[in-house]
Formats: sequence, C-alpha cells, structure tokens
Amino acid sequence: EDAVMWLPDAPEAKGREAIRKSYADLLAANTVTGATLADTHYQASGKLSVGWGNFTLTLSPKAGGNPVTLSGRFSVIARREGGRWVYVVDHASAHPAPSAPR
Repeated sequence: EDAVMWLPDAPEAKGREAIRKSYADLLAANTVTGATLADTHYQASGKLSVGWGNFTLTLSPKAGGNPVTLSGRFSVIARREGGRWVYVVDHASAHPAPSAPR
C-alpha cells in the first residue's frame, strides 16, 4: 500500500491503486512487444532487497503508428511481508543523452 513508482515521463504513482492505474493507462494505449532486463544485480539483507540494472521496453501504440522503444536504468527496493516480497520503490529513468564532444 505504501509503495511508490517513478517511470520516465510520468507522474509519481503512490500506493497500490495509483500504481495499478499507471500500468493500466500504459497498457490501454500500448501493446508491449518486447521487454528485456540487462546487467541486473540483486542483493538481500534481512527483510529488505535491492535491485538495479538496465531495461528496454518496446511498445506498439494501439492507435497505430510506429513502435516506440524506451531504454534506461532501474532500481527497486522490496520488503519481505507475510512470507512474500513486495515492492516499496520502483524507479526507472531514461539513459541520459550522450555528452557533446569537447
């Protein structure tokens, strides 16, 4: 219930219902045609777990048009509750634009 999610170019989603709505809006407008995670790392200590890495997500707009590929980095924090892991923080951000040559 107290989780928070930050996705690229989207407002913060706080709590289960806001996070569900965020995903529902994304999936209402798009079909996911590809998703990958790379260079992933996960570590747990006690009742907390952290993870990070890179993602690529390919979306095909249901209204038509060319597919869009999003890529970036992610970090997640999970907490063990009642014998299962639940997200506390899910953060994704786009890779920064390459620096201009000096």
